[in-house]
Amino acid sequence: VYTMKDVQHGIAATMDGNIYHLTEGSSKPHLLMNFDGAMFSALSAYAAPASDAQYAVVATGEGLVYHLTIQGEKVSQQQLGEFSSGIISVSGLVTLDDETQHIFVATSDGYIHHFMVRPGRPVEQQVMAFFEERFISLTSYLTPDGLLNIIPATRDGKLYHVMYDASKSQEVHVDIRDGIKSHDAARTPGVKVGVLKRFYQVNESGMMFITGYATANDDTQHVLVASSDGAITHFSFQGTAYNDLKYSVVAQFQSMV
Repeated sequence: VYTMKDVQHGIAATMDGNIYHLTEGSSKPHLLMNFDGAMFSALSAYAAPASDAQYAVVATGEGLVYHLTIQGEKVSQQQLGEFSSGIISVSGLVTLDDETQHIFVATSDGYIHHFMVRPGRPVEQQVMAFFEERFISLTSYLTPDGLLNIIPATRDGKLYHVMYDASKSQEVHVDIRDGIKSHDAARTPGVKVGVLKRFYQVNESGMMFITGYATANDDTQHVLVASSDGAITHFSFQGTAYNDLKYSVVAQFQSMV
């Protein structure tokens, strides 16, 4: 789900291999593309306000990642990559100053792959991080200062926070082993890594899905976690001040969310 020109949009994937576009005010979903019965393992959608373009990244159960560009009635597609280890989660966004798309793919072998899609240039790919703990979900968002924030949730119940200054165009590789974070801060001064929260200290149930965003009016970052007990837990913080982290259950469902 994303907003463009004050209109909410959504991209949905169905079990029969269809990708649909939903728009606020319209009750009928628009079929964007069919992947011939493919089963999808992950989906992300976002927009570039300056160019009026909308994008979706879809991953299939076979480990293929596709990038869709939606401009009016025209939809184009390209394959970004193929991962034999399988794909757990994908997330994408656009940095406004240079119209670069940043796409993150979390694979089941513990790696986060970073794709950069720039206007008029070939797609660039790099390994951004390795986590010894395997993933359950991943989200990313921009803060008002232009920093790119990635929140990986791992199966052992941790929420990590990686801040990245994409304007520095640095090669970044974060290594997390046994909860110990390692990266060459001298070579990558635009990167900070920390443990946002150990979710198992908040809720004994397992994390299922996460999403994140930032509010510009108060410079606050927000992370929403859906857990296996049906709860939606809201975390909020500013910068890397994790000691001031606030959290509460904002919704409770009777079944798993």
